[in-house]
Amino acid sequence: MSCIGIITTVGTSLKDNFREYLEEREGKRISNDKDLLTCIKNGNCKYEEFIEKKFLSPIRYCSDPKSFPSAELQSLYLFFKRKKEENNTYKIYLLYTRDEGEVCANAIKEILKILNGLKETFGIADPIILKEFNLDIENNEKFKKGLSDLFSKIKEAIKELKTNGCDKIFINITGGYKGLIPFLSLYGFLEEEVGGMIYAYESSKDILNIPPLPLEWNLRYLDEFRILLSLEDLKEGQYEILPEKIKDLYEKRDTGYSKSALAKVLSEEYIKNRRRRFGYGAPLLGKIRDEDLRKKLEGYITGKWEHLWIGDQIPETVEHSRGHSLRLLELAYQLLEIVDLNLSDCELFALISAIWLHDIGHSGLEYNYNGIDIPVWMFPSLVRDWHNLLSYNRIKKENYLEEKTTSDVIATISKYHRNKMPLIGDCPWNDKIFQDIKVEPLCEELNDKELKIYFCCPLGPKRVLLITALLRFIDGCDVQADRVVDEDYLYMRDKRTMEEIEVYKKSLETYKTMLECIDSELYQEVFEVIHKYEKDSKNRGSNNEKDLKLLEGEILRKVREILINNKNCVEFLTPLSVADKIIFKLRQRFHFLKHSYIKLVYIIKEGNNNGLKVVLLIDHNNPDECLLKKIGEDIYNEYKSVEEVLNEHFTVDGIYYTTPEKLGLNKIYPEVQDDRKNS
Repeated sequence: MSCIGIITTVGTSLKDNFREYLEEREGKRISNDKDLLTCIKNGNCKYEEFIEKKFLSPIRYCSDPKSFPSAELQSLYLFFKRKKEENNTYKIYLLYTRDEGEVCANAIKEILKILNGLKETFGIADPIILKEFNLDIENNEKFKKGLSDLFSKIKEAIKELKTNGCDKIFINITGGYKGLIPFLSLYGFLEEEVGGMIYAYESSKDILNIPPLPLEWNLRYLDEFRILLSLEDLKEGQYEILPEKIKDLYEKRDTGYSKSALAKVLSEEYIKNRRRRFGYGAPLLGKIRDEDLRKKLEGYITGKWEHLWIGDQIPETVEHSRGHSLRLLELAYQLLEIVDLNLSDCELFALISAIWLHDIGHSGLEYNYNGIDIPVWMFPSLVRDWHNLLSYNRIKKENYLEEKTTSDVIATISKYHRNKMPLIGDCPWNDKIFQDIKVEPLCEELNDKELKIYFCCPLGPKRVLLITALLRFIDGCDVQADRVVDEDYLYMRDKRTMEEIEVYKKSLETYKTMLECIDSELYQEVFEVIHKYEKDSKNRGSNNEKDLKLLEGEILRKVREILINNKNCVEFLTPLSVADKIIFKLRQRFHFLKHSYIKLVYIIKEGNNNGLKVVLLIDHNNPDECLLKKIGEDIYNEYKSVEEVLNEHFTVDGIYYTTPEKLGLNKIYPEVQDDRKNS
C-alpha cells in the first residue's frame, strides 16, 4: 500500500462529450458553449443524467463504463482499476486554464468525490487540489509564458505531494491541450521525483505507463552561460549574446528581460546539480526510507565528501577515489536487489558511508607507532599497507560525519575492509615488519563500542560484521577498467610515473654515501632491480613483481630499525624514502594491467538457491588464462575471508568470465578439481 500523487492537466473534453450526448439525445445541433458550461457548473438534471449513464451507473453495478464523460476521468479510472489490488491512497491535483477549464476541473473534482463514495472505494484522498495556470495557444509569446506557468505549478504540486507523504508521483498527460504532451513528458523525464507518466487513448480500455527515461538537463550547456543565468534581469546587450535556446527562457520587460517561471525552475535545477560532476549512488540511497537520514547522507556525498581525496599520497595507484566509490555503490545495489539482507536505514547509512570513506587513508600523513609519529607521507608503501588504519584515524579525527558515535562505527568498518584484517575468531593481525602494530578481530573490538548511527536504534555487533563483510566483498570485486580511467589516462599516468622514477633515481645517487652507511648492499640492490625491470620493458611489472615486493620489505625493515634507534631521524629516512618511492612506482604497472583487462564486473543469481556468481566481462577473444585466474583468485579470496559471516545470507559459487561475442559463462576460479576437493 502506497500513497500516490497524480498531477492531471484538465481540458474541455467533458464539455465536448456532454454536447455530443445532448445532440444525440435531443436530435439537434448545440453550438452555445456558454449554456453547456452553465449546465455543468450548476449540475442541472440533463448533465447529471449524462454523468450517471455514462460513468457512475455501470460502476455501481460492478462493470466498466463503455465510454467516459471525459479524458481525465477515463485515465484516472483505468489507473485506479489497474492498481486496485494494491489498496493505495491517491492524492490528486487538477491543473486547469481559466474559464472553460475551471468549470470542467471543478466538475471532475465533484465526480471523483462521488466515485470515491461508491461501495467500491477507490482510495481518493480529500481534498482534491485545483491549480490554475495561464495558457494562450493563439499567441506565441503568451504560449511560452503559459508553459513557464504550467511548469511552475507542477513544481509546486510535486513539492506539496512529497511534503504530504506521497511515495510515488505520476503526471497524467491524457487531458488538456495535446500540444502540451511533449512538454509534460519531457518534464516528467527530467524531474527525478516523478515516477512516470500515464496516458489513455480515446477508445483504450487500459492505461499506458510511459516509463521515465534516464534524461537530465543539459547542465554543461547552461554552465557556459552561468554568469548571465545567475542574474534575474538582463539588459538588452546581455540578452542578445545568449543562444536562442536560452533566450526563450526570458520574458520581455520595459527595461530589459526577466527570467520566466520556467527559467526559475531550470535555475533551481542548475544550482542544485551543477556541482554533481558524477553520480552519487542515488539508487542505493533511495533504499533509505527515512527522508531526513537520506538527505543528510546525500548532502555529505554531494557536498564536502566530493573533495575528500585532496592530498592523495599515492596518486600513481589505480583509482581509489570517487569513481571507485560509485562503482561499489552500484555493485552493492545489484547485490541488495538479488539478495534480501533486510538492511535497516541505519545499516544502509553505515554501508554507504563506509563505501565513500574506507579509502580516505590514502591521504594520511602520519601514523603513531609506539609513541613515534611515522611520516608515512615519505613512504607510499606504508600508505598502501596501512591505509585502512589511516582511514580509521582520519574518520575519527575529522568532522566527516559530525557526530562521534556515528564516526566511530564508520571508522571501525573502514578499518576492517582489508583482506588481512580478521573479522571473527581470536587471532589478531600483526604487521609483518612493524610487529607491534596489531589489530584484534572485529568481533572483539565491537564488544565495548557504542554502535549507533545518529538518532537511530543501536546496531547489533552481528549486523556491523555483516556490513563490514559486504564492503570487503564488493571492494574486492572492483577490478574494472574504469579504475585506470581510459587508455589516454593510462598512457599519461605511466609516462608521468616513469618520469618521476628517473628523477628519483638521480636523487638516490646523491644519497649513495648515506644509503651505503645504512646498508652497504641496499643501494646496489635497488639499482639492480630497477635495471632488471627496465630491461624487461615488454612485461614491466609482471615478471618482476616478486623481486620488487621483497625489496620493498627490506627497505621498510631499515625504516623500522632507524625509527626505533633514533626518533629524530628524518635525514636518515630520506634516502630510504626515495628508494621506496621508486620501488612502489615500479610495482603499479602490474595493477594497471590487471584492472585494464576487465571491462565490467557484475553479480548474478541463478535459480532459487543463495549461490551467486561474480562475472567478469572482457573484450579479448583469446583471453590470458593466467591473468584471469589471478584476478579470479584475488576476488574469491576476498570472499573467502568473509565467507563465515556472509554464508548465512548467500554464498559465492565462483568467479566467471564472459565476452560480448560469447554470452556463456566460463569458470575461472575455483577450478573444477578444487570444487571436488572441497566437496
